[in-house]
Amino acid sequence: MSFRVRLMRTAMIGVLLAVAVPAVFAQRIPANWRQIGDAGDWEGTVAMTGMGGSLWSIESDGSLFRTDRHGAYEQIGPAGSFSDATLLEALDGSRAVSKGERALSLGHDPS
Repeated sequence: MSFRVRLMRTAMIGVLLAVAVPAVFAQRIPANWRQIGDAGDWEGTVAMTGMGGSLWSIESDGSLFRTDRHGAYEQIGPAGSFSDATLLEALDGSRAVSKGERALSLGHDPS
């Protein structure tokens, strides 16, 4: 058997092990999961992050929303303000939105 064939076989076995081993040892984490809102309510959501007990989301029209744990939501800022956003991230109590290669800080979450 050539070196190349042995190398490919070893690489394939390594990839299979890398995929299979975590799946075998994965543990189910008990949690009290529940859906927030009705089916389809999040259909237009393009970005989301959690911070301060709330979900922060950007809709497909670029509007930013904050949703509490009970499903009540409010729009933050004017509609479409975040239409160019490519990323929404929570950073130690501060929200940041990436627009292309620029990052905008939305300030500290008071909650």
